[in-house]
Amino acid sequence: MGEASPAIVGSNAGILDPKVGGRIDIERYRLGALVFDNFMPEIEGPATKRPGTKHIAPPKYDERESRLIPFEFSDEQAYLLELGDLYMRVHRNQSTVLDSSAGKTKSISNITATNPIVIQTLTAHTFTSGEHVYIDGTTIGEINGSFWRVGTTGANTFEIDIDGTSFTPQVITAGTAQSVYEISTTYLASEVSKLKKAPSLDELFLVLPGLAGSFRKITRLADDNFTIADVWTAAGLEDDDSLGAGFVGMGTWPPFAPANATSTTISWPTDSAPG
Repeated sequence: MGEASPAIVGSNAGILDPKVGGRIDIERYRLGALVFDNFMPEIEGPATKRPGTKHIAPPKYDERESRLIPFEFSDEQAYLLELGDLYMRVHRNQSTVLDSSAGKTKSISNITATNPIVIQTLTAHTFTSGEHVYIDGTTIGEINGSFWRVGTTGANTFEIDIDGTSFTPQVITAGTAQSVYEISTTYLASEVSKLKKAPSLDELFLVLPGLAGSFRKITRLADDNFTIADVWTAAGLEDDDSLGAGFVGMGTWPPFAPANATSTTISWPTDSAPG
């Protein structure tokens, strides 16, 4: 028999169940596939390549656990919240939100050709050892457009971990270093993976099952203006865990209650009378 090469005009039927493998009589059979590996079917017909991931910035602590939580107000206003050990950072539009408040952006006046390099700011800075700063606009391309962890600091100097011995010592007349926007939280690194979440417009509710007083609300006021506050402050509003399910502090709001919190077993009687 000769080989047939039927025209494939679309892929918008998506992934087909193996059970329909022989159903050539179904119209959508010709528009689907058993496997879509790294492709996404679209309603209009074509299959487009799956988008990949991009490394935007390092977490605050390399050696401690952190977590990314989506926070979407609309298609145009979507964020990734980075929660780690007692802190939260904000990522948006393939970048990390920087701190625009007064004193958090400093002009660079000099960069040394040492290992590690030492950056001097035009005026005294408030950068602290261990935090990240975003450096851009200098005449040294190797450090532009990147996040760097601050090392040893002085009144108007700080180190970053890069070998600059091959750089030419020079006075920099342009360039800035800016702090990453961050707020403090009460959640430890060991707790962020256990957080339960429920978004609501410009607010994100968080709670730790089993921990009294952990019900908090994150509110977005601007890209670099988030607040976090207790939802309930009165002890009387906390759940008393009368069922003994071990979730004191979750409160009485249903989205945070665990499924099947009880261990009740239902047994059928020997004789079941009608009704």
